[in-house]
Amino acid sequence: MTNDRELRDAAWTLLITQRNDLLDEVERWAEPTPIQRVLLALFQLLGDRGRGVLALLNAGLDWDGEIVLRSFYECASKIMYLATSSESDRPRRIHEFEVILAEASDKRRSRKAAFAEAVFDDHSATDRDVFRALQHPDMVRNSESVSKKERQAIEGRWSFSGIIEQLAAGQNCDPVPEATSLLHIYGMASHLAHSAAGALDMMEDRARRGSDERELLEAAHRARIVSDLASLSFYCGLLMETPLGATRDWKNGWIAPYKTVMALSAAARDSFYPTQKEFYDQMLRGGKKP
Repeated sequence: MTNDRELRDAAWTLLITQRNDLLDEVERWAEPTPIQRVLLALFQLLGDRGRGVLALLNAGLDWDGEIVLRSFYECASKIMYLATSSESDRPRRIHEFEVILAEASDKRRSRKAAFAEAVFDDHSATDRDVFRALQHPDMVRNSESVSKKERQAIEGRWSFSGIIEQLAAGQNCDPVPEATSLLHIYGMASHLAHSAAGALDMMEDRARRGSDERELLEAAHRARIVSDLASLSFYCGLLMETPLGATRDWKNGWIAPYKTVMALSAAARDSFYPTQKEFYDQMLRGGKKP
């Protein structure tokens, strides 16, 4: 059996090393550029989500780890979208992210706060005032005049699938055709996040398996989550070196923990595969051995 603890520890080491390398770089900045400021914040968020995933796996909450990994995927996609942008297109993307999308979010929050406020009467000031304050003009940024059609187009570009589409096609960036591989797991995690029927199917499938097979499946599932986390974090870190103006090659300290994660996760998958080989032979090869 794969050593789950060793696997998670290696991923944790990678995340912490990346965080420390980035903070060391930040100390050399006189004044961060817009791209440096945004990428720094997003990568810190990525690391927080990654450590959250590992903490959930450590507590035996694998499905919950998958749900938080979905948020990790979304953060990684935004890093990739900004870090791969061309010099000419980068200001537009930053403006869309920091201003247009943020203001649209403020307005939606204000409308929803009004619904929540209506639940409380005048004697519930503690709760009511929270939602009333969120509707105050000072809490709703409104510097941009953007049509509904334009806003929806921007929101579409910044959605997870929209970003992946642009990365794969190389729209104003170097193409990343492999980005489309993220859509499958993101979709499966979405079933869990939204409590969809697909989530119940996955949970029922696991419950129906024999104890030995289920143990191998759970180990392989955890290994895939951790390998996804490590791969994306490693890749995002490399992409940010140029736009952040890195003064040294960061990956030197990342390679050892990354390779440990990849080796241990592969071992977990290899242990589980023989339990499924007959199924795959029947479905894919007509019962014939490859």
